[in-house]
Amino acid sequence: MEDEEFEVPYANKKIACVSSRPKRGKATYGVILTHGAGGDMHHKHLVELASDMVSTGNAAVFRFTCRGLNIVHRIKVYSTVLKYVLQNYDLKGVFLGGRSMGARAAVGTATSDDKSVQKLEKKILGIVCLAYPLHPEKQTSKLRDGPLLALKKPAFFMSGTNDAMCSRELLEETLEKATFEPAFAWLDDCDHGFKQKGGSSDDEVSAGFSEIVSWCEAVAKDAV
Repeated sequence: MEDEEFEVPYANKKIACVSSRPKRGKATYGVILTHGAGGDMHHKHLVELASDMVSTGNAAVFRFTCRGLNIVHRIKVYSTVLKYVLQNYDLKGVFLGGRSMGARAAVGTATSDDKSVQKLEKKILGIVCLAYPLHPEKQTSKLRDGPLLALKKPAFFMSGTNDAMCSRELLEETLEKATFEPAFAWLDDCDHGFKQKGGSSDDEVSAGFSEIVSWCEAVAKDAV
């Protein structure tokens, strides 16, 4: 995997990004990833997933850092990165993904009412959500389900069964109403950070990422 840092202009600032591409051959599709409310593009799960995706030889992965708790701002930045990637890299399409709040931003970008983003709709292959925060911690009555129900792209959800911000029952019930067929990887006894109490979750996480890679490969093959 070959990494290259770059910056995307946004307002009067620069968005820090890194691209990961196969050492040999040419990627046919891309995957954009961003982090949650804390951390940055170097979050270990984003790096691990990027490595697994690039190992197929078909995917280029673009990670970026966008700190802040304002979801509207996060979506605007995500949209800017999406447009930059599609303008500067020869790809047949891209998956939008992220962890926690980054997953919300990915879904929000895919369902944006921004006309400049809507013009790129055909280039969006699907969505990858790591620990999607369906509701605030232990507040299951405050569902963030609107964007999910507006989504028209295939989506993969990887979450822990002990995630205090995503009840498995509620997520599955919510997505029964969706217009797309969701895919899931549930990590046994893992919390919002994919951690298991009193043990290592490395094997669970790696298995989940393998499922995501296979899913993306299948969706991309059908689409491109």
